Amino acid sequence: MGYPKSLILKVQHARRRGYSLNEISKDLGISKATASIWCRDVELSQIAKVRLNGRRRLGRLRAALTKRNMRLEAETVIAEDVYSKLKTIRFDNTLHRLLGSILFWAEGGKSLSDSVAFINSDPEMIKVFLINLRKSFVLDEGKFRALIHIHEYHDDQQLKAYWSKLTDIPVKQFSKSYLKTNSGPRRKNNYMGCLRIRYYDARIALELRTYYNMYSKLLRDVG
Repeated sequence: MGYPKSLILKVQHARRRGYSLNEISKDLGISKATASIWCRDVELSQIAKVRLNGRRRLGRLRAALTKRNMRLEAETVIAEDVYSKLKTIRFDNTLHRLLGSILFWAEGGKSLSDSVAFINSDPEMIKVFLINLRKSFVLDEGKFRALIHIHEYHDDQQLKAYWSKLTDIPVKQFSKSYLKTNSGPRRKNNYMGCLRIRYYDARIALELRTYYNMYSKLLRDVG
């Protein structure tokens, strides 16, 4: 089927004004391939090029936003599903000890036999470890000691107050902070240092090590 000359001229005029092939195709009811053929010899002015570049940037931005929204939607669905499954678990003393022992296995000081040592810069991990530890054993809170690894740019007192509130360990049970050598002028935004916690009880340290070792053995045996 032949197209009227007036339609071809409309397409080429739109292209000269900086309209994209997608826009022309939708607005004038022709295929993108046809629009491309009709416009292949059309010279674009600088204004038209600026508009087209702007449309391309807008397209990339929209694609990025669409991808981000899809990712957020997927994360929400997965989070709701996982949370609903976790709510069915009975978090008893044994499970808390197992979870605490695995965290200790990953981030704890295994070479110390007289105490439970745990070090990390992630406040959430510190909180989760302490929750599991406190729900697993009857503790003497006075046996906790804490030490912060800080850089020169940190406010020592401010960090002690922050970690004390997060851990429920009194500031008086914090040792003198360890000053780490700053490797350069770059600072980590919102970095609150690295916290080491020690709880002085050799039996609890032994039990946590035994838990993760027996858990590993059980997986091997049933696997």
